[in-house]
Amino acid sequence: MSNPMQKMESMLSAGQQPSYADLEEVLAQCLTERNAFESIAIDMGNWLSSLVTAHIEKDAVAIKDILDAFIKTNVKIVPKASKEIH
Repeated sequence: MSNPMQKMESMLSAGQQPSYADLEEVLAQCLTERNAFESIAIDMGNWLSSLVTAHIEKDAVAIKDILDAFIKTNVKIVPKASKEIH
């Protein structure tokens, strides 16, 4: 099933005019995605802020601890021959 944005693109490509309900669905999807991106940006800013503070304080142990916590929380290593990181 297509999401509201894909439905809107399909309608516009076919020369159809979207209804207000269609526009509301697309707007809701955009706001949801924006909130998700904002959350990611804030989270990344917090991690970076912690790293910069530890670097300024020349605290190598804190830098390692912050990076370890970041990796544990955000990095998934897929067991493949290529050792891909996601």
